[in-house]
Amino acid sequence: MKMRKALAIILTAIMMCTIAPAQVFAEEGTVFTEDGPAFAEDGDAYAPEEEQKAEVPEEVIPSDEVQPDELQGIKEDGNEEGNPGEADPEEPDPDVPQGWVPEEGPLPKVKKLALTILNSSQILVTWRASEDYDGYQVQYAKNVLFLRSKKKTLKGSKINNLTLNGLKTSKRYYVRIRAFRKYDGRTYRSEWVRVKTDKACADASISFAKRGSKKVDIRRQAGKKLSGYTVTQGTCSSGKYLFMAFEKRNGDDDGKKRARIKIAKVRISDWKLVKVSPKGQKLGHANDITYNPYKKYLVVTGAKTYDRHVRIVSTKTLKKIDTVRIRLGSKHSDVNAFNAIDFNTEDRTYLLRSRYGGSKTFILNENFKVQGYHIYQTAWPNRFVQSCTIYAGQFILTQSLNQTAKANTITIFDQNGNRLQNIRLKMKGELESVFMIGKKLYATMHKWIGGYCTGYIFQILL
Repeated sequence: MKMRKALAIILTAIMMCTIAPAQVFAEEGTVFTEDGPAFAEDGDAYAPEEEQKAEVPEEVIPSDEVQPDELQGIKEDGNEEGNPGEADPEEPDPDVPQGWVPEEGPLPKVKKLALTILNSSQILVTWRASEDYDGYQVQYAKNVLFLRSKKKTLKGSKINNLTLNGLKTSKRYYVRIRAFRKYDGRTYRSEWVRVKTDKACADASISFAKRGSKKVDIRRQAGKKLSGYTVTQGTCSSGKYLFMAFEKRNGDDDGKKRARIKIAKVRISDWKLVKVSPKGQKLGHANDITYNPYKKYLVVTGAKTYDRHVRIVSTKTLKKIDTVRIRLGSKHSDVNAFNAIDFNTEDRTYLLRSRYGGSKTFILNENFKVQGYHIYQTAWPNRFVQSCTIYAGQFILTQSLNQTAKANTITIFDQNGNRLQNIRLKMKGELESVFMIGKKLYATMHKWIGGYCTGYIFQILL
């Protein structure tokens, strides 16, 4: 009887303390959780204190009815329901960021990137969202180097798509994405992940470098200093200066004996000729040149038959200071000359392209020791390889076929030798060297105009 009265009192107390759910009015920015609304920093929604939470009296259980620990599912050295020795799972600390942290290594790349062409001027970009990120950057361009590109920055880890609008019809677009994460005052970024659309191949126009209203012509600026040096050859940039090779062939098509080379030093800021080599030098054909910013000298390839050497030239005197033999071993006996070279500042290695021998491009350390090689096979094996350069981890190769308007091409490869893009240049003449000045792609041409050979420089507009 006493037990029934006690139960009745408890039930009455519970019924008296039960209230109807309170209506909470919240503006945009309020986040609802299991514990009620958690107001954002810039949110100004609120609920009166008396309506936010009703106090419920704690139910008191008589001491003579308290159950033994084991009947309540509690173990002395464990957690609930009999898992001895295991601690209760910790609740995540709200002050500690969830997801990736720098101690785990580089920020992971974005996964499941895909493109859907919605119509002739729209592309839908989708990817897999992750709590490892604080946001994403989507970049798109009409060339695989992403020069003159457009970029969208999206904040929020849950975003997983973006629509690109206003695209030009009948053009191939390249799209890539990377994630970013802010942690402890620093911003971390993942590697780019790229996808391209299947549209027409790229054609590129050119824009000549000018001083005032006239095209920059280095041979004309040099006057008598380059008299007889009628063939424009390799060119490279140090960032501040341009170094251009000009050849006096003297009927020596192999460049073994009578051919001579002079190098012109040009200030890029105003395209003014600063210096010319005092005398012609034996540098083969000087088909390509690269600049080593750590050693502060030029390295020249000859492109001569049976010549496994490169030449080192001073950037101050423009004179040859050393000749280095490239030792390849019997495995590469089919390689007897080199026609393109570039220095990779990221890992301080040279990429040296063979003139013959199955499109091999050798990787050399700064001491010119062979570390390995890649095969970069172009779509036009019968065209002569003129030069190469490296930009953002991608290998750029130029080819031409004498004085023509249809055979000047650029091929871009990834680090594994996969061909990414073919570019046809709208120009007449012989494409020579290609090089980067900042984030712009430049080149030189060898062009005859009425018996005169030009020394033109131009930007490639991708």
